[in-house]
Amino acid sequence: LNGVPCFPRCDVSVLTGQQKTGKTFITSMLMACCINRQVLGFERVDEEPLKVMWIDTEQSLATTKRILKDRVGNMIGDTEFPDDHFFVFNMRRRTPKERREQLELAIETYKPDICIIDGIADMVDDINSGTDSTDIMQLLLSMAQEHKCNITANIHLNRTGDKLNLRGWLGTLMLQKSYEVFNCERLADNKTFAVEMLFSRLC
Repeated sequence: LNGVPCFPRCDVSVLTGQQKTGKTFITSMLMACCINRQVLGFERVDEEPLKVMWIDTEQSLATTKRILKDRVGNMIGDTEFPDDHFFVFNMRRRTPKERREQLELAIETYKPDICIIDGIADMVDDINSGTDSTDIMQLLLSMAQEHKCNITANIHLNRTGDKLNLRGWLGTLMLQKSYEVFNCERLADNKTFAVEMLFSRLC
């Protein structure tokens, strides 16, 4: 991102921000960058296109399709997505347990280079449960390591506005265990999104 290495294999990255501040837009850029070498500030290090998986737990099925076609499709310049590089699952209607099971199965089956979970809070019954939070974080770290992929998870900020105050016990644990955290925000003109690397274990 702007020349700084990020989204490493075998680890977990986090996108955070208040509601409607561009988290899904940034994930769209990431997905497009898996096909196109460069998308705005993102540049893919690997020469070959990457396999990307998007787990959408928040949007309706119609919205998931619209984002793929109108946003990601426009970014890559083609609304026909390569079947062997794009794997998209809408899990809005599933229970947290079903989502976790399907996430594991999907990663094991399709072996993506990057898996984007939008959003991770829907993978647990209670984001303030230490047990639930530890279990899902350990699952993400284990899968990233075992399958040599990056797992990027979206999570909201608490309403305090503090950029390092991620929602719930889950957010606190992700802040401690993730490789890097990015904050998304909408600027004063209300038309521009910005993304900032809050910290990285590389730096």
